[in-house]
Amino acid sequence: MPTTSGTGSEAGIRSLVTHPQTLAKLAVESPFMLADIAILDPELTYSVPPAVTAATGVDALAHCVEAFTNIKAHPLIDGYATLGISLVGRYLARAVADGADTEARAGMMLASYYGGVCLGPVNTAAGHAPAYPLGTRLKLPHGTANAIIFPHVLAFNAPANPGKTAEICRLLALPPADGSPEIRPAPWISAVSWASKWGCPGMAPQPKPCPNGPPRPMPSAG
Repeated sequence: MPTTSGTGSEAGIRSLVTHPQTLAKLAVESPFMLADIAILDPELTYSVPPAVTAATGVDALAHCVEAFTNIKAHPLIDGYATLGISLVGRYLARAVADGADTEARAGMMLASYYGGVCLGPVNTAAGHAPAYPLGTRLKLPHGTANAIIFPHVLAFNAPANPGKTAEICRLLALPPADGSPEIRPAPWISAVSWASKWGCPGMAPQPKPCPNGPPRPMPSAG
């Protein structure tokens, strides 16, 4: 019974621990960790503060986006991922604005659950990889770290996967990427603006054209 809408652990087979010396996040994985039943009760998230609602919501989004654009992606997971992205685009703002909005809270719980489903067969990729040390070394909330990284990964991967990038932008009501072979600022600027609404401004400079042509989508972070 989750009490936040972010990790999707109720649908997963992994648990993460942080190494006390290296501060690296390590995964413990087993099919025996899969819950027999998951109960999603939106009332359990009513008391989650707006900042935590935003951070966990972006984590749920990151799971879906990274699975959707992953080199291991396949149609079954794409279905869950796009459902999750759509729900975040529709309900995150409402859940942040009004914690007792039952419809929004329920939508975000489903988005988190769908993101958890995506983690099993596909997993996360370039977004989570740098977000982990931002969390363990700078003590940032995991969702906040993902929100900072999200615009840059979306823009970096856009030339390699313009169709899916455009779909993500559409589901989040962002201006679409142009699909050109160079990194364009449009998806970066729009994603930074979106993330900034949750107090997660993009602090790195805007991306530059890739000198060696379109990059390949990043592999799974494992």
